[in-house]
Amino acid sequence: MRLFRNSICHVWLISVVVAGLAGPILAQDENSATAASDEKISALIVDGQNNHGIWPKTTKMMKHYLEESGRFQVAVATTNPKGTDPDFKPDFSKYSVVISNFGYGAAPWPDETKRAFVEYMKDGGGLVIVHAADNSFPEWPEFNEMIGLGGWGGRNEKSGPYVYYDKDGQEIRDESAGPGGNHGPQHEFSVVIRDTDHPVTKGLPSEFLHSKDELYQQLRGPALNMKILATSFADPKFRGTGRHEPMAMSIDYGKGRVFHTPMGHADYSCECVGFITLFQRGTEWAATGNVTIPIPEDFPTADQSRSRPYTEMTNLAADELNNRIKEMIGMLEGEITADTLANLAGQDQFESLKESDEEKLERMIEAFRTIKAPALIEVLKSLDVSKAEFKENMATFDIQPRTVRFQKVDGVWYLQN
Repeated sequence: MRLFRNSICHVWLISVVVAGLAGPILAQDENSATAASDEKISALIVDGQNNHGIWPKTTKMMKHYLEESGRFQVAVATTNPKGTDPDFKPDFSKYSVVISNFGYGAAPWPDETKRAFVEYMKDGGGLVIVHAADNSFPEWPEFNEMIGLGGWGGRNEKSGPYVYYDKDGQEIRDESAGPGGNHGPQHEFSVVIRDTDHPVTKGLPSEFLHSKDELYQQLRGPALNMKILATSFADPKFRGTGRHEPMAMSIDYGKGRVFHTPMGHADYSCECVGFITLFQRGTEWAATGNVTIPIPEDFPTADQSRSRPYTEMTNLAADELNNRIKEMIGMLEGEITADTLANLAGQDQFESLKESDEEKLERMIEAFRTIKAPALIEVLKSLDVSKAEFKENMATFDIQPRTVRFQKVDGVWYLQN
């Protein structure tokens, strides 16, 4: 479908028209937005040093996936790009869960920060480890106990056993000598659920095909209080071990909970719906001990991977956004006619619809005139971006078949659809 003109407001309004006005338009007022925010889980993503150059984008993706679930409000703390950052001192106590997007070669945190994080975890904090985050901090004993297994950075038999499943479905803890961490070329691979009762994996299909990724193998570490939730077969034809390697783990550390997945090498790996679902549910579990996030309908099957292409938010200046809102209000407050819909949709699309089903077009005009236009006008009038109630909150509108969000991030307004 060709999008019409340059107005983003036009884009999301036509979603209503083309969908046959199938769903309600919902706007958050100040009280409801505040109440929703109060119910959200506070999460912190920490990053800044990672051997994967894509890390700034994957941080944005992880932030988006968490916020998209409706369960989280997410902050990001980034270290200096090299060396130990003496000013990296997040107040972990403000957050229910911390997500690490560090990687191989990340410099140690300041001692004060390390001590604070250990206490945070012992007191019941949550931690999520994604992909190369398990490469980081090999010399930090408490961190290695938190993550269960790690790789690279000089890890070896002194770090703890290799842990994997054998061909008979038995968990093996192998104390033999050798380096920790390896992988072959990237490829799609199957993920098999091993613990069907854990809150993170409960209800998931027994097997799904994951999108192109690095399959980490030969991870080793303390593996204390660790459960393997899912594994993948490291096929020798991809230079694999021939073992079923851990792909999702839960670890108890003090009163804290850790969810660890070695998946998520690149942006296309993180776009996999299987990864997104495990990440969202694993983060919720690490934060609360429970999982309420549902399994989506587009979850991959055993023989078909499924991805959701990620697009970054479009930057809009506040005055530009206000002008577009005023334009739409003016158009909708006039008489609703076929010409109004033509202006909303763009003339080419309007003519195409008129030619294909003129009777349907008339029904849509009448429905839009009597039901949707007044509601939409009220929504638009509430969107003065200078208003205090809109300043700090995300405004969400469920306009079938899509959801549209406006959000202010670091002083800049964004629209995402």
